[in-house]
Amino acid sequence: MQKIIIFGDSYAVNGNNEQSTWVDMLSKDFDVTVYSQVGCGPDLQLKKLIEHFESNQGDIVVFVLPHHLRLALQGLEAKDQVYSFLYLHDKVKGISKRISDRLKSITQSNKNINYETYKNKYALFLDLWHKLFLTENTYLETEPFKIASAISKYRKLSKKIILMPVHPFTTKQKDLLQEDNFVVSDIVLRELDEEDDIKIMNGIDTRIGHLNYENHCKVYNYLKAQIND
Repeated sequence: MQKIIIFGDSYAVNGNNEQSTWVDMLSKDFDVTVYSQVGCGPDLQLKKLIEHFESNQGDIVVFVLPHHLRLALQGLEAKDQVYSFLYLHDKVKGISKRISDRLKSITQSNKNINYETYKNKYALFLDLWHKLFLTENTYLETEPFKIASAISKYRKLSKKIILMPVHPFTTKQKDLLQEDNFVVSDIVLRELDEEDDIKIMNGIDTRIGHLNYENHCKVYNYLKAQIND
């Protein structure tokens, strides 16, 4: 049975008794291993990809690419890397109300460190990084492309890599990234997420993996076709 290795964030998780996700659907057809972690950023998942290929080759990889403002700062659990996205995103270019409400709900969750504790520890660094680096650098425009380029190199050790962006690439970037055995998905997960006509009550998204069942099926069907191609 074909082995499928999945990396990513909360868009790439198993479901529960109430709702299956595209990950669950693939697991019925293939030998699936999931390294995804809720809340984490791309650097941690890239590290896991590198570690995986130190001892495994020939697998098919599905890599869901989280937002690059989720920073792997020292002393943080993976789920708390989302806080830097919350802290920095409004400074940089604003954020949709739905995502803003969802992220604010995280600050009230008992599963995460207290947001005030996070700010007391990391806000000085984030403010300086924003002022001295982000405002005078190409990081926001080029970092996803650089991470995707690094991921694409591992196609030589795998049967195929399917990159699923949470946030869209430009058409030019997507065209440049396409290689033999490396596919950039036509599906952008944030766009699927936000096209759902739902209300997020008190900032809480009750959908598993931020998608409704129909859109989980859409992702599953796309990936199964790519895997079998």
